[in-house]
Amino acid sequence: MQECEVLLLREPNAPEVLAMLGEIEAKLQAAGQTMSPGGAKHGLVAKAYGQGEGGLVFVSRKEESYNLHERGDEQLAKFLIVQQIFPEDQVAAALETVQTLNKNLSGQALPASLLDKLCHQDTDKLEDALSALIDRTKYAFIPLEYYDLDRQLSRMLPDHLTLGRLYVPFDLISRTIMIACCNPFDAAGHAAVQQSLDYSVSWYLARPSAIIKTLETVYRLESRSP
Repeated sequence: MQECEVLLLREPNAPEVLAMLGEIEAKLQAAGQTMSPGGAKHGLVAKAYGQGEGGLVFVSRKEESYNLHERGDEQLAKFLIVQQIFPEDQVAAALETVQTLNKNLSGQALPASLLDKLCHQDTDKLEDALSALIDRTKYAFIPLEYYDLDRQLSRMLPDHLTLGRLYVPFDLISRTIMIACCNPFDAAGHAAVQQSLDYSVSWYLARPSAIIKTLETVYRLESRSP
């Protein structure tokens, strides 16, 4: 929290820092803790840096299970509104729809993506959103639809993190595994991935449609209807 506050002194309206603070507050509240001027209790939040390509993410130091009901969609929604990529009412409606669709997922049903819901068929808007996310998070972009990935890599993560979070491990170099996602604000999912792997994780952004199509191919799922 203190580091976020220092960053906000330099750039008071930095959306990704504000989103991180919101995530920290949510974690503290979920743990039944109160926020104090001294920062988070018991070192709840730690910094983890990617190996060059990945950006700054926040992970919990606690060993118990993560609150995977939190997908970071609200933080992503705030970012898109602050960046004026979409009007607030449109984002709010899409967020409500996505949260409803993802509330009771079962089996191998893929979750809905807020970016996909907002940008469906509008490639210009999607490129604007991805460009803004790349600029803020410093994640690299991976054109997953053209990448010849090793399908076995997906099996390195449990299904609830690949199918359940729209994550695609697409390459492994030395002790670093590269994973594509479409929401860099999914702090709980990112933390669970790091906890599940004995590798350094480098995060990349990819188009939601490319991630969905890749997962459908790898897991032999029926394609979604348009």
